[in-house]
This record gives sequence, C-alpha cells and structure tokens, in this order.
Amino acid sequence: MENNVTDSISNLSGTAVNSPTYTSGGVNGGYTLKLVHSSNQYITIPTYQSFVSTSFTLEMWIYPTTLTSGTSYGLFSQYQALTQDHNLYLIFSGGNLKMGFWNDDVTSGTTLSANAWYHIAFVYDNSS
Repeated sequence: MENNVTDSISNLSGTAVNSPTYTSGGVNGGYTLKLVHSSNQYITIPTYQSFVSTSFTLEMWIYPTTLTSGTSYGLFSQYQALTQDHNLYLIFSGGNLKMGFWNDDVTSGTTLSANAWYHIAFVYDNSS
C-alpha cells in the first residue's frame, strides 16, 4: 500500500468501497488500509479470468484488531458462478485463516491473535 489501491505490477488496480482510510504505521513505515467490518468497507478489483492457467501469488500483511469466535471475515475473494476455476477466497474463520481455490480449501493450523502483524501468502504453481 502506498496510500492508494493502485496495482503497479498486474494492472488490477482496486476501487475503494464505503471510504476505507489509510493510516501510517504499517510494516517498514508504509501505509495501512483500515477496513472496518461493521461499515462494510472493502476493495474491489477487476475479475481475473483464469486462475488455473497461470501461476500466481496472493500476499498481504494483516493486523486484525478483533477476532470474534464464530464470525468469518473476508480478506480476499474472486468468484464467477459459471466457471469453477474462477473461485478463490481467503477468510478468517474461528481465528484461523481459510483459503479456498478451485475445488479445494485448506485451514491453517495456527490460531491468529488480535493486535499483531501477520504476513500471509498463498502461492499457486500451475505446473505442479
């Protein structure tokens, strides 16, 4: 984050919804994007047409301030109802990260704590 939602690598720049704010204090002095769950704040990006046909990495730093048991919080999702390989999501669920992709999903074995920084990454190699 450089105080905007511009993607300088893949031309998938985002659009902020419901006025999320940027604050200083991010990792290595960068900005953070503060998304308030109760205000339904999020970022949209253009639909990427085929996750399965290309290798990619989904990566972010997160700092959850609240982790309510029994509540899921979305971090990223991309979905098209007509094509199965267009489904990708990353959520908090019960204090754990859950990643779903194509026909499969996985839940992390590490329980996250509130008020701590975490670096998370999902790497997909379409050749293996």
